[in-house]
Formats: sequence, C-alpha cells, structure tokens
Amino acid sequence: MTKRKKSKISKDKHWFQTLSLKKILTFIAVIVVAGGVVWFEQSIDGDNKLLAETEVKTKLPEITVYKSATCICCHKWVSHLENEGFIVKAHDREDMNTVKKSLGVIPGLASCHTATVDGVMV
Repeated sequence: MTKRKKSKISKDKHWFQTLSLKKILTFIAVIVVAGGVVWFEQSIDGDNKLLAETEVKTKLPEITVYKSATCICCHKWVSHLENEGFIVKAHDREDMNTVKKSLGVIPGLASCHTATVDGVMV
C-alpha cells in the first residue's frame, strides 16, 4: 500500500513539473476572457458604471478566432465576444485539427473553436 501511494505522489509531481509558462498563460487568458468583463462590471458602482464599461471595451484586446463555418457553438462564442466589446477576427477553417496542432493545443483539451489573444492560444 505504501508503494501505491508513493507512485501516485510521483505521478502528481511529474504532472506539476510539466507545467510550462505557456500553459499557465493560456489558463490565465481563458479566465480573463471568460470572466474578466463580468468581474469588472460588478466592481463598478452607480453612475460611473456606464463610463467604466465604455473605457474597458475600448481597451480590450483583439481576438483571432479559428472556427468551423457550420458550428453553431463557434458562431455563438464569436457573437458573445463581440457583444462584450472584443474586436474579433473570425476565420472559418475546414482544417481545424491542423490549426490546433500548429497552435500547440493538447488534443484532450481541444474544443471546437480556438483563438489567440496577443499571441496566446485560448
């Protein structure tokens, strides 16, 4: 039983050691895109809210999205980003697996759409 626990701990350490700066930055970018605008809107009070929303939306980065032309999910995600004030450059692609591979997407973590923000893959 002791060997089994040591083996599990050893695997957990190996997983942690394989984290790269790119993976960490990608995770942070996903959180910022998904929740940053919501958090900011909740932190502003009263009369300053409209002004603050306008300022934030003008400072949001451009997002390049690679997606399938026939996927409803991809279309809705692009619409959501645009509604939140992001400038989106959407590219319909038939070779999404090639795009994902070139951007370093881990196959088990891939979704139907893929994007980059300031050179970081989302």
